[in-house]
Amino acid sequence: MKGLPTPNPYYALLAADGDFMGRLIDEHKRKEDHKQISKSLAEFAGKALEIVEGNSGVPIYSGGDDVLAYLPRNTALKCAYELDIVFKEKMGRHGTEKTKPSLSVGIVIAHHLEPLSDALELARKAEREAKSIEGKNGLAVILAKRSGTNRTTVGKFNDLYDRLTKLKDLFDAKSISGGAAYELQELHHAIVKTNIPPEGKAAEAVRIIGRKRGESGVEISKEVKDIFKGWIKIIELDELAREMVVAKNLATEEEAK
Repeated sequence: MKGLPTPNPYYALLAADGDFMGRLIDEHKRKEDHKQISKSLAEFAGKALEIVEGNSGVPIYSGGDDVLAYLPRNTALKCAYELDIVFKEKMGRHGTEKTKPSLSVGIVIAHHLEPLSDALELARKAEREAKSIEGKNGLAVILAKRSGTNRTTVGKFNDLYDRLTKLKDLFDAKSISGGAAYELQELHHAIVKTNIPPEGKAAEAVRIIGRKRGESGVEISKEVKDIFKGWIKIIELDELAREMVVAKNLATEEEAK
């Protein structure tokens, strides 16, 4: 309609699956235990529907420990987080010392003109990437732009969720520039085979981030630089760059293209 903004052509497709569920069932021999596990799974499935709809999404399937849903890009992470919390709440009571049920979540950011079958395949691929994390409770996001190669970032749920959420918030506030991500990638390729010490790499990376003003034109704050310094100590520059690109495409204000 005239006067309304153009909808962003990208959306998120989320696929989630419980970890160690077969082992959990095998460790519980009593019929009553199996009934209680089934009851908890049913409760999770019901809450999952509420969570998806509460994040402006459309559930495709929610049964047992499986969830598949359409979501806006900017609510997909929050939805994944809420699903993770509720799954642990409902299923944690059944865990043993050897088996602690957790949830792994895969998200693909896809263009609405791409075949749905391709988006679904990528969502399942992201889910498999998440479940490949040691100890499970993984999170994986695949950014499938119509031009260029797909970008995938994967890690333990809480660690990756925290970084992506913070980056998303910084992009929403226009506090950082998306261009810095590509310069960090170039820096990684330039120094990956050198003997430059970690502190040297970190100093150059932070210099690049500081040199690139935020999208609003405001100088990057010391607080933001310190956040990046902390991240650079624990993940490689190319991974941080990928996370920045993915987070920008999860942000509310990402320009429709």
